[in-house]
Amino acid sequence: TGAPRSVVYLPTDPTLPAGATRETPRRARLQLGAVRRDVMLDEITPAAPAHIDGLLGLDVLRDCTITVTSARMRISCDAVEDLGVAAAPMLRKVEHECLGDGGPCLSSRVEGGWLYSGNRLDALVDPRGHVTFARKRGRLLSMPSIAAERAWFMDSTGGLRDKLDREAATRSSLEYLPRLLTSVWGDSHRSPAARRELLFRMWNECAEPSDPDRGAVGAHARHVITAFVRRVAPAGSPDAYTTVEVSVLNQERSEGPRFDPYRAEPATDY
Repeated sequence: TGAPRSVVYLPTDPTLPAGATRETPRRARLQLGAVRRDVMLDEITPAAPAHIDGLLGLDVLRDCTITVTSARMRISCDAVEDLGVAAAPMLRKVEHECLGDGGPCLSSRVEGGWLYSGNRLDALVDPRGHVTFARKRGRLLSMPSIAAERAWFMDSTGGLRDKLDREAATRSSLEYLPRLLTSVWGDSHRSPAARRELLFRMWNECAEPSDPDRGAVGAHARHVITAFVRRVAPAGSPDAYTTVEVSVLNQERSEGPRFDPYRAEPATDY
């Protein structure tokens, strides 16, 4: 269907004004055989025609593998099987989160960011935490005003938006790091020894593993730097760090991991 959410129609509510509808977002757990998914449901009152039972949206299918041939469509929601044809790429699982006690309920977007479907407004929170509002029409208006819902949403999502902004800045820094390293190493105005020292300074300034917020980012950045060193100045080459040089540089470190660019290390994932 292409729907990011699922819809369930409820019986008519006689207390609603004539022609009015009510839409309520709710969490639900769907189980089909061995497959279980947490989904977001939009409960809509009054009921649609009796033959409509609701819509199962792609919020359930986004973490499944779907393959199509001329004869059939097959869906695997457990493990990726050898289905005899090229499997469709796996999409990031859609997640749902309700913020705080009585805060807005958001649905994650496959391409990043979050969506909010409200009473008077819809909102898109992009991967950097910026918000775009769109006014709704034809809904039961439970908020006193558009301004009130906008202010409530911005106040409730402040922590989430700050987190998204920090994460985006971190991603941007990590994406730029390889270019910065190439620029430093390609600076012909500095001697090889000066360039090696500058690479160490960059490694040394990364967040330490003990940092509860940025320790993982620091470990990843250090892995990128040491991998770069092994590529442009491999052990035994004329531009390589010497044992004495590494020892002198490490004297600046009182704690934490030691700078040892030629030691094999596992890849980090951030």
